[in-house]
Amino acid sequence: MIAIKQGDVTMKEAILIYTTLPLIIGSNFSSHHEQEFVMHLNTALAAKQLDWHVSLDESFGDSQAIKGKKPDALILKNGLQHQFDRHAFDQNQIYQLGALELSTLSTRSVVAFLANH
Repeated sequence: MIAIKQGDVTMKEAILIYTTLPLIIGSNFSSHHEQEFVMHLNTALAAKQLDWHVSLDESFGDSQAIKGKKPDALILKNGLQHQFDRHAFDQNQIYQLGALELSTLSTRSVVAFLANH
């Protein structure tokens, strides 16, 4: 578990995995929309007073690096369900974003998922 303290509360950490290395080679890579989604998601989590913090994956989907951070949950961008090596993680702690959740900044289902974990 990644220990993030907010006041006297230790926050649980979720990581949004939005790309894997093979997908970014030769592409115009940008995480602006993903950063905006994470900002909206953290705002929604705080509004519901949930002890969760979401951050962007900085390892380009390196499952070993992510596992080393010991996150409490993973959020996979739509399309990564077959590229990201999920086998090293508890499948019940993985949320697969729907096709439009990221592009429409829809956080309701992700917040509900994290609230139950």
